[in-house]
Amino acid sequence: MLYQSLQQTVHLATHVRLKVYRIETGTERWLDYPRIFGMLRASGYNGFCSIVYEGIEDEHMAVAKATRYFRTLMA
Repeated sequence: MLYQSLQQTVHLATHVRLKVYRIETGTERWLDYPRIFGMLRASGYNGFCSIVYEGIEDEHMAVAKATRYFRTLMA
């Protein structure tokens, strides 16, 4: 249901919040970001993305891991 809703509305996006919950391994484990970034690319999204961390590990380390992870998906 989540990804179906995203697919239906991605063309309307003006800003994207990348929520991170479980990034201990360097890859977000709760959300399918490769799929989400595929939708963004297919829609021609060319806007800003912000990272929101809501996990339990140290936030500085988690956001650094998330940043590296998302950069690989943007390439």
